[in-house]
Amino acid sequence: MEVKDEVIKISSSPVDDQGEHLEPEERPAARTQMTDIPVALGTGPAGTDTPIQGAVSGAISTQTTAGILASLFRNQCATCRYFDNRGMRAYIKILRSSVSGRLELNQIYSELIASRNAEFHDLHTGQDGDFDGDHALMSLGICRALSDISNGIHHDNDPVIVTPIGTCPTNFDDGKVLIRTPSNPDGCYRPRDEDAEKFGSRSFDSIMQTAQGKKG
Repeated sequence: MEVKDEVIKISSSPVDDQGEHLEPEERPAARTQMTDIPVALGTGPAGTDTPIQGAVSGAISTQTTAGILASLFRNQCATCRYFDNRGMRAYIKILRSSVSGRLELNQIYSELIASRNAEFHDLHTGQDGDFDGDHALMSLGICRALSDISNGIHHDNDPVIVTPIGTCPTNFDDGKVLIRTPSNPDGCYRPRDEDAEKFGSRSFDSIMQTAQGKKG
C-alpha cells in the first residue's frame, strides 16, 4: 500500500465535549493516512492467502491524544539505542540455515503482510509496486530492552522483533507488563545519539505547541 497523503489534526480546545478541562497532552488528536486499500475477491473466507484483485481509495485513521501522538513521533524504534538491526540480520542468517528457521521467517513475513500497515508497506515497495518482503525483513530490529524483559519472564532467549517505525507498546506480554505509563510515557525508549534526540524533541514540541494553541 502506498501512503498518498497524511493529515494530522490536533484539538487546542481546553475542554472536552462534556465541558471537562483537558490538559494539552490530553487533547484529542487524529492521524489520517490516505492510501489504496487492497481488495480480495472470492467465495471463500478472506485471509493472507486470498488473491488481491485490486484496490480502492480509502483512509486509515487513528484517534488518540496529543501527548501520545507527540511521543509516537519522538520515540520511533529506529532512533532508539535498543533497536538492534545488525543483530536482527545475524538472526535472519541463522534462521535461513534450517528448515524450522525458514518456517519462522515465513511466519514473520506473513505477519508483516497481514498487518496492513500502510506506512511500513510504503517503505518496502518494489519497482513492480508489490510489497518487497526481503527488503522489509532486513529493516527489522531486535528490541534489546523488550527482549530482556521477555527473557526474564519466560527464560526462552527468544528475541522481540520490532519495525523501525514502531514505538514502545503500552502493555507487553499479553498485558501483564506495563511499558508506557503517565509517569513514564517514553517506555523503554532511549535516543540513540544527540541527533536522534534533537529530531525527536522538535517533532514533540511542534505537536504539543499546536495542542496548546500556539504556532510551531
